[in-house]
Amino acid sequence: MNPLVKKEIRLLLPSWSVAVLLAMVQGITRPYDFYVASLLFFGLTIMALTTIGREASLNTFSLLMSQPAERMRIWQTKLSVLAVAFLIVLAVWLVAFGIAFFNSSVDADAAENSYNLFIAICLIGTATFTGGLWTTLLLRQIAGAFWLTLLVPAVLAGSTAGFLAANHSDNAMVAVLCVVLGIYSVGGFLFARWLFFRAQDVGWSGGVIPIPDWKLFGARSENAVSTRSRKPVFALIKKELQLHQVTLMGAADCWRSTSAFSCCGSITTLARIPPVKP
Repeated sequence: MNPLVKKEIRLLLPSWSVAVLLAMVQGITRPYDFYVASLLFFGLTIMALTTIGREASLNTFSLLMSQPAERMRIWQTKLSVLAVAFLIVLAVWLVAFGIAFFNSSVDADAAENSYNLFIAICLIGTATFTGGLWTTLLLRQIAGAFWLTLLVPAVLAGSTAGFLAANHSDNAMVAVLCVVLGIYSVGGFLFARWLFFRAQDVGWSGGVIPIPDWKLFGARSENAVSTRSRKPVFALIKKELQLHQVTLMGAADCWRSTSAFSCCGSITTLARIPPVKP
């Protein structure tokens, strides 16, 4: 086997194993349970970030770019291994989905929800595949790329569903979501390819982007005296909060996107209820 292919397999093996285990959970739940299927979204996201993100975190991406090999060959190898890993995980989820579907008694509405869930998983898999590539190539770090990979398609899908849920049918909404996420996936793939073939040893940082200080901490530091009379516990708490500031902001945005999806589901459910005749 090609040594480059072996390296990619070893790079993806831990995250692939986790994604396969998360996909198997669908087999012991209801076939139309979207909250359980969101575990697959998480596993696919981690796997998509591994291809470039692990290279950047281990400081081997610049060494990979300086190897006496064509970038097209490296790009094709990474895409091939990642695509095969994605297809295996989706095949495992599809088998688990079929087991859950045949083991549970579903009515017509549940069958329609299962079909919509299948379409959503296909869209999520495609968007996650391309999102993990362009975010890690742009940022060269896993933490920021993780939130962008999760939030960008979630915000696009949530905004589209919220705009169409009240006035259009479910089939029209699914068709529009397919178009929106399809455009995002194609654009993300082309952007990732453009970034890879123009990648330098050091990733673009956009300059220095300072995070504004909190007024409470700033006012305390201005009035602080040079003689320290107590242990610096407050300074340690301030440092930890500033370190996790970006993560907390991403978690808040993720919570708002989840709330938007829940509101869209509630609106769709209410739209299906027939009016009560007097």
